Amino acid sequence: MRLLDVNLRKVIRWSVNTDFPDIIWSPSRTFGILNPLIHHALRKRQLPELEQMSVFSNGGVDVLITDSIGIMLTGEKTDHDVFDWVIDRIPLLVSCLRTASGQLIINPDTMSVADVELTDLPSAEFRKDVGVTQAAAPATIRESAITPDDMRLALEYFETSGPPSPRSMLVDALHAYFSSDYKKAIVYAAIAMESVGATTLDREFDQALAEGGGLQRFRVIELNQAGGAVVTKDPVFSLLRESIKFKSLLHELSLYVRNRSLLVENQGLYSQALRVYKTRNDIVHHAEPRGPEDSAALRLDRETSRTAVDCALSVCQWFGEGLRFGLYDQRNLTYDRYPV
Repeated sequence: MRLLDVNLRKVIRWSVNTDFPDIIWSPSRTFGILNPLIHHALRKRQLPELEQMSVFSNGGVDVLITDSIGIMLTGEKTDHDVFDWVIDRIPLLVSCLRTASGQLIINPDTMSVADVELTDLPSAEFRKDVGVTQAAAPATIRESAITPDDMRLALEYFETSGPPSPRSMLVDALHAYFSSDYKKAIVYAAIAMESVGATTLDREFDQALAEGGGLQRFRVIELNQAGGAVVTKDPVFSLLRESIKFKSLLHELSLYVRNRSLLVENQGLYSQALRVYKTRNDIVHHAEPRGPEDSAALRLDRETSRTAVDCALSVCQWFGEGLRFGLYDQRNLTYDRYPV
């Protein structure tokens, strides 16, 4: 067995409850991500002086905090194959994990990679009867820990076209907010709303046509082309889509495709989304909001950038882009802390 031991030199939080498999395989089963408890045990076996890690337990959730990822490769791999993983594939996989889980600080910028041959895997267990202490730590430790489902989603992203841009924009908006880059947080929040809305409506329109239901719902016509070809087209959808404005994504086009309108269902959120988008346009075209006299624009401060990101999360959820992560609760919780 061949293991790529990836040290990101950044904190990574893993949810390691008992249902965590030893290895979570990619859909193609050409590689997998090792259970982080097993990976940590392997690293301790190879590096006895390795710094002790801890599992933080609260509310039935066990979270291992490490700085590394174990990637298991299947089949015969040449040194060139491993080099390709280090240069291209690991950065993409880390980006997919970041987007799937919303754990904002992980990135491959300072990583190191060791290529290790394995003959066996140790146990993934840790003891809860020795060395337990109490620790106060942020709720984010529990809320943002990478789960097996996050890993499966990341592996799906990896083997398709990488992390989807709309979801990546939401993660970037969150990261900008927590980094106090309020201008970037507002811009990314607006782009996330627009891209989620557009991709959702395109997908649902195409799906309805493919399933046959759209022929009754939409204004679909058939146009004869030269050579006898016939093209199916909806001129109403095409007109709305090609001349699209952001507010039309939330109202007219959404009403046409989904029979739902954010303006009708939640006028407050609709108005807030338009303010975020207007502020984004001001920043893009004029480098900053037009000024305090413009009541439609948001200010560039922590409170209003949080409002913008919250608004983007809510609009994206309205479009069906369900996210587990968000603007996490910043209060501290009391954890049981176990050495591993």
